[in-house]
Amino acid sequence: MSAEAWEAVPNFSTARPERVAELARRAGTALLDVHADQGHGRSVVTLASTSLNKLCERLFALIEYAVEYLDLSAEGGVHPRVGVADVVPLVALKGDPAAGVEAAHGLGHRLNQELGLPIYFYALASPGASPTSLADVRHGRVPPDLPGRGAPPGAGASCLGVRPPLVAYNVSSPALDPALARAAVLSLRRLPGVQALALGDQVSMNLTRPDLVGMGLARSTVNSIVPGPLIEELVGLCPASAAVSPAADGALLESRLAAHAGRNLAPTLGAANPDLAGALEEWAITLERTGASPLAMIEAAERVAWLTSRALDLGSGGCNWMGGLEFALSGLLDAVQKFGDPTLGPRLARLRGAG
Repeated sequence: MSAEAWEAVPNFSTARPERVAELARRAGTALLDVHADQGHGRSVVTLASTSLNKLCERLFALIEYAVEYLDLSAEGGVHPRVGVADVVPLVALKGDPAAGVEAAHGLGHRLNQELGLPIYFYALASPGASPTSLADVRHGRVPPDLPGRGAPPGAGASCLGVRPPLVAYNVSSPALDPALARAAVLSLRRLPGVQALALGDQVSMNLTRPDLVGMGLARSTVNSIVPGPLIEELVGLCPASAAVSPAADGALLESRLAAHAGRNLAPTLGAANPDLAGALEEWAITLERTGASPLAMIEAAERVAWLTSRALDLGSGGCNWMGGLEFALSGLLDAVQKFGDPTLGPRLARLRGAG
């Protein structure tokens, strides 16, 4: 059985600190990141697991809490939404997206039957020949795939999907009036894989093809229309190859995932060596803080390569985390190569060779 790594990025329609803290608590050991935005009235929770079944169990627990304790009529914020557990995407970091579609459908049917939620399936999980988009759902262009069965009125509906990694990225400026914001959005939408909305003094984006359009190109596109410096905000985590901005410091998907794997490996790796277990915790902290520069990424990749070799030494005891570590190492090395710092060539070649 090949090693897998799965990510889920559920979006909840609240930014109230006590609710966000409870969502984080219920995410448990699967938690990678939490991002709450008061203006948007939205919280994005990032989870990761090597088991798709366990990840879906954790998602059910989070959505169950949201349905019981959140109410759309009591939540503010400018971000469009259709439910308290608004958008629930699964991401195959290392695995078969078809398995993710099957899991999304299974989770959707369970949420519908046990909690009464209306369910929409979108992106790769769309049941029809033409993929359903979130815009289709939010503009009422499609009916629910699973009609509601008595959920609380304030719960709304949930959108379950399967998609590749993306970058959720916002820029704002005091100079961003509504006319400039609309112009920036139109310009951004001409770029491949960019979804953009004007929300007050902010342009909110999903970069769905971060291999083609990362934070740097998106920022410069807005800046060609909006004069002066921009305030950047990354929502959740960012693939290393798209992280051409200090806004991504400490929020690289690959390094966070490797830190998560390192913490889970620590008890086994350090069983006969308590000092090693402590050192692994320090490494995890360092990996979590990885900066968005080629030097920081290659240093993180060297740590991930060491962790990968130790996991291989463990055999079956470490194989559960190989998918996450392999994804992390490959992503970091690809980013270093893409950014093209010639001084890091020998280190990059050595790590490529070791892989």
